Amino acid sequence: MIKQHLRNGLERRRLFVIRHGHVDYYGHGIANPTAAALTPRGREQALQTGRALAAIPLDVIFHSNVTRTAQTVDLLLSQLSDKAPPVRAIEQFRELAGGPLSEEAERHETVGALSEAFYESGGEHGSARVMNGPESFAEGQRRAESALRLLLDSHHWQQAVLVAHDVINRLLLGGVMGVGPAAAGKLEQDPCAINVIDFVGQRAPADGRFCVMRRYVKMMNFTCYDTIKQATPRTSLEHLFDLDLATYWSAS
Repeated sequence: MIKQHLRNGLERRRLFVIRHGHVDYYGHGIANPTAAALTPRGREQALQTGRALAAIPLDVIFHSNVTRTAQTVDLLLSQLSDKAPPVRAIEQFRELAGGPLSEEAERHETVGALSEAFYESGGEHGSARVMNGPESFAEGQRRAESALRLLLDSHHWQQAVLVAHDVINRLLLGGVMGVGPAAAGKLEQDPCAINVIDFVGQRAPADGRFCVMRRYVKMMNFTCYDTIKQATPRTSLEHLFDLDLATYWSAS
């Protein structure tokens, strides 16, 4: 357990930022990829993650209010040993808004385009977009950091979980590290990856806002099902679509 209250009225708060479990956006019968549900693999990943969190006294669990994050939360809750914490949906943590996946494109073409978008996530002032979508990486980072500010100010908790998404988690981590959206393509987020962010600060007497004095990334992209990444040698996008892009790169 972390030491919550420090000297001089300072307070330490810990946020477990978790990506949802594995999904298949090209699965049978999926008309809207944003409504994709967890696969059996994703459900098992979430159960293992829940068992890892079971002994931690959590005050609240937040999620982005889509099917795959809500299902991940339900599976986490099923493994918690103590009284289940309340659950709050914060839609502003939704995934970066990308363009539509082409029904005609081959899987490797789609993954290749997504991979390039991720790697060019900085662009000029973070102006790159996923599949020519309506939201740039910089805009997504501002939205996520605004939601994080709300989460710190409007909710009283010491240890909390946020279940969100691949790109949004990358942007949140990049913001904490002060590197901006350009780092998103280099920060991997595997399904059900656990990231730990600590905040040290105090509440302002006038309005109750939590004034952050220090923030630290304590852990990043830890997966309970593959702790040293021997079973996940490819990028998260390649694993998501079950492809090895190096095959196509070497053939081109």
